[in-house]
Amino acid sequence: MPDTNYVGKRSSKEVYSITYALPGQVGFCVPRITKEPKYSQKLVALLQAENLVTRVQVNNTAGSIAIAYKPGTMSDFEMRSHLIDLIHAASDALIADRKAQIQPAFPHSVANQTKIKQKQDKVAYSIAHAIPGQVGFCVPRITQEPEYSQRLVALLKAESSVTKVEVNNTAGSIVVTYQSGIMSDLEMRSHLINLIQSERNSVIAEPTPKQTASKTKSRQEQDKETSTKKTKEKIKTPPVSSSANHSVSSSRSQSVTPPVKTKEQAKQPAKLAYSIAHSILGRVRFHVPRIAQDPKYVQRLEALLKADPTVISERVNRCCASIVITYKSAFNLKTQNQKRSVMEAAISHLVSLLQDASISAIA
Repeated sequence: MPDTNYVGKRSSKEVYSITYALPGQVGFCVPRITKEPKYSQKLVALLQAENLVTRVQVNNTAGSIAIAYKPGTMSDFEMRSHLIDLIHAASDALIADRKAQIQPAFPHSVANQTKIKQKQDKVAYSIAHAIPGQVGFCVPRITQEPEYSQRLVALLKAESSVTKVEVNNTAGSIVVTYQSGIMSDLEMRSHLINLIQSERNSVIAEPTPKQTASKTKSRQEQDKETSTKKTKEKIKTPPVSSSANHSVSSSRSQSVTPPVKTKEQAKQPAKLAYSIAHSILGRVRFHVPRIAQDPKYVQRLEALLKADPTVISERVNRCCASIVITYKSAFNLKTQNQKRSVMEAAISHLVSLLQDASISAIA
């Protein structure tokens, strides 16, 4: 039993978030792991003492912990609740071990923490979940430095391909939703990681009124120049031999100028005809009439699908002019809205591949 001096001095509940949950495995994001190594050691000791726990993996830099356990003894929900109790119990056990000398929860002072942060070359992070069009990161620095969180959100929102940013400052997690099809999911995740790393030494510099005025003026001047160039290009018409015809054409060009098709516009093909015959999460079947008419198009389409990392397999039926595509999808989608959003993102990406196969023929 602990000493009487510690009765009623139990630590408050630890901040955590469930990053992913699968049958027999669950991952947590616990920011205290990065701040206090003794707490991490105590938590690992408690988890390894459990008979149901088979494997414990800790990332002290990113503040995440993955736990694998034996399924079947109790439900996944009950097991996760039990593991959460152990996360809270680790801090209580740490207080009991300290006895008379209670050390602060954060061993480093604010000055030491700033020095350590400046010495770090990279920002610690871990990928909590990743599905087509969305990725979640666990970044402990979000809880330690609110200014860093603000700068990171500003950077992400400035990206044209990013549609939504959700931050949990308490748990140190951030979820980024982006437009799929612009680049592969792997390239997009590496780009987002570069943004997380690029914010390690940045400082918020609010522009002065003079700078903002000069920026707006330069933008306005650029817009004027582009508009004048466009109007000049529209007004230009091919020369005509007779003066009468020239006057008529000039008067018409001032009123209504017919668009002049360039070589690039002439090369652009019409949109590919297709229809969705059947779709479920992870699998979709398209009806494309061109499959039965153009064998080279089928070859290009198969090459694009095999090169795409999200595509698992494809099956072409030239007689029926259809193709069945199986793609990767997340396992832990609970609500219908999540499933619908994943399906819509996957189908839009696959449709862009169907169109690219037709465009590459002309190129």
